[in-house]
Amino acid sequence: MPNDIHVSEVSNAELWFRKEQDLMDSHNQTFVVSEVAHWDRNKSFKKSTPVAIQETSLTEEWVRVDVTHVVKNWLDFYDSPVHAFSIVCKTCVKDELRSPVSSSPADNRPFLVIYTHIQQRRTMRHKRQRRSAVCGPDVNECCKESLYISFAEIGWSDWIIKPEGYNAYFCKGSCLSPSAITISGSQHHTILHKMMYGKNSNSGGGRPELTPCCAATQFQPLQLVYMDSNRTVTTKLLSNMIVETCGCM
Repeated sequence: MPNDIHVSEVSNAELWFRKEQDLMDSHNQTFVVSEVAHWDRNKSFKKSTPVAIQETSLTEEWVRVDVTHVVKNWLDFYDSPVHAFSIVCKTCVKDELRSPVSSSPADNRPFLVIYTHIQQRRTMRHKRQRRSAVCGPDVNECCKESLYISFAEIGWSDWIIKPEGYNAYFCKGSCLSPSAITISGSQHHTILHKMMYGKNSNSGGGRPELTPCCAATQFQPLQLVYMDSNRTVTTKLLSNMIVETCGCM
């Protein structure tokens, strides 16, 4: 376990493993994930405690198991940097001979992903500072509209493990009214407001040609678990992937 993560920073943790396909299996498979504790004082046996039971389909490959409570316990009672899980499938025919969980090559080995909420706290502060109007049937002004991106539909599911997709959002709507102009995440909104509706306009009170448009003003990152060009499972936080706020620019 990394020693630079505090238990209070962990939002959730996931154990990922790849299930090998077996034509002899004729039904869904049930995996039992257990925490393998340290040797007892006499070192005569290892203690294991089941922490999750996961049922999978025959065609499923990568399996995700929530192990948040286990990882938090490891960090809260930091008595050893080494911990282990055991993965058993009693319903698998292959389990009688060898493990149905892939361990080679290296990119197929089980791995642990720990998510921290340091970034989430920063994002929550942004949310409290400014909220965009959400688009709806009666909303015509600048607002945020849902846009779900499916990695399978765009042909990326062969290398992106998680998530299967995400809501990227986009901005749309009118910026012609004074109320719409003030819904802006930019320092420009005050100037634009004066230019379009200022009493001392050089054009005699008419609107100038400059017209603001509804655009994204703040973004959130997206965390990906993917297979890189070397067939290595990698976790990366990609910036500016999700529209957080919209404004008239």
